[in-house]
Amino acid sequence: MEDEKYEETQDFLLIDHPLFVVRNPKDYIEFFAEIERSGSRNPIKFFINGLNPFKWRWREIQIGLGIRLSKIRSPLESQYWSTTPYKYGSGAIKFSLKPSPDNISTSSKSIPKTENYLRDAIREHLNNKEACFDFLIQFQTDADKMPIEDPTIDWKSPYQKVATLKIPAQTFESPEQIKFCENLSYTPWHSLPEHRPLGGINRPRKQVYELISRLRNRLNNVPHKEPTTEEFFSIFPLDVLPK
Repeated sequence: MEDEKYEETQDFLLIDHPLFVVRNPKDYIEFFAEIERSGSRNPIKFFINGLNPFKWRWREIQIGLGIRLSKIRSPLESQYWSTTPYKYGSGAIKFSLKPSPDNISTSSKSIPKTENYLRDAIREHLNNKEACFDFLIQFQTDADKMPIEDPTIDWKSPYQKVATLKIPAQTFESPEQIKFCENLSYTPWHSLPEHRPLGGINRPRKQVYELISRLRNRLNNVPHKEPTTEEFFSIFPLDVLPK
């Protein structure tokens, strides 16, 4: 990825759970090594490492179960969190996207649970109306109780709304859009310098996301490059409005 692009745009990576499932780089490596070793998305031995329950990763077990048991009817109805912190001036923040109550649709309940039911739910919604999310930030107000280096600990400070993300009613499954998504690269380190990632978990993610991106581009036989802001918004119309 070209460094000058980092001066212009920022990738916001979020998941539908407020906490990350591992607490430090060493555990990050062990977690994915166990996934590869076991050939399973449920690396039980990472969480329950031996017969002594005092050595089990209880906090990570609780977070993992929360993620595993989460039921999503539509991606437009779920809240999302950065889980890891980012620089904000001389301090640190986490961020979140909270769906508007208008995103909640009774029709999503009736969509059959097929392989692509989440895409079907987005299509059903955006065929008829826009979707909106509140963009929220959460400040680190206590360095001891809200650590940078352990994303398994929940920060307790309140979230503050700073913007609204609007996804206009649209179609999003044209061949051009599908191809664009298939070749799209993203990383938490594609960021403005003043909002760069912080913490031990984000440091190995820099290499991981870069390698995955280059592998995907190579398999797709496309050049490794980032789209411009104009190119992205010409493919997927979005509006970001200040609070």
